[in-house]
Amino acid sequence: MNQRGQGKIALSLRKKLNSSSNYYSRSNLRNANLCNANLKGINLTGAYLDGADLSVANLTTAKLSNAEMTNSNLVAADLNGADLRNANLSSANLSAADFSNANLSKTNLINAHISAAKFSNAQLYGAKINQADLSAANFNNANLRNTDLSDANLRNADLSDANLRNANLRNADLISCPDN
Repeated sequence: MNQRGQGKIALSLRKKLNSSSNYYSRSNLRNANLCNANLKGINLTGAYLDGADLSVANLTTAKLSNAEMTNSNLVAADLNGADLRNANLSSANLSAADFSNANLSKTNLINAHISAAKFSNAQLYGAKINQADLSAANFNNANLRNTDLSDANLRNADLSDANLRNANLRNADLISCPDN
């Protein structure tokens, strides 16, 4: 399919998802182009979003628990207050995304690129974030209790007032982190 045809499909999909209905649980949206889409409050519980482009999308208060989002692109996406419990975001690009006040408990973020992302007041209890690039990320007042951060790059990350109780920081790079 040529680029123009893909663009029409993406536009149609965005219009459908931006419609009054916001329930798309378990939908197959693999490799979908949802760049800049307004998906505020949408229910994508258990949806398949592997390889999807959600860059700069508005996903505030979205329900994405148990969603499959491996290799997805969420660069600069707004996920403030979103529910991502048990989601799989391994190898995803989440750079500069806003996860403030979001629930990412037990989420898989292994090998994800998460530099300069915001996790202020986020719940990451029991999340797997090992081998991830978290450089310059903001975890101010985040709950990282029982989180696996082993082998993660936390250079210049802000961990001020973060709860790191029982977190695994084995071989994590913490150079130049601001003092707590």
